[in-house]
Amino acid sequence: MTSNDGLQSSTVILTTSREGAFAVFEALGIEHLTDLTTGEAVLAFFSPLIIFAVFFVLQIILPARRVAGYVKDRDTGEPRNYRLN
Repeated sequence: MTSNDGLQSSTVILTTSREGAFAVFEALGIEHLTDLTTGEAVLAFFSPLIIFAVFFVLQIILPARRVAGYVKDRDTGEPRNYRLN
């Protein structure tokens, strides 16, 4: 057995498992969910970043209430301030 034979057998296993996954998708009737255009794939990749950015900007823009906490600063002895969203 040569190293090339091992590569071919692993390729067959990967191809078979991928075909098996598509067979499962077809059996479940959800194969249309894997057919993405390039734009949809890019949007799906960046959507978590976009959602995070929106929430980050909202945290910066929207006013928050500042309250004095119960923990005291060692240097001044005054209560530390906290930001409540």
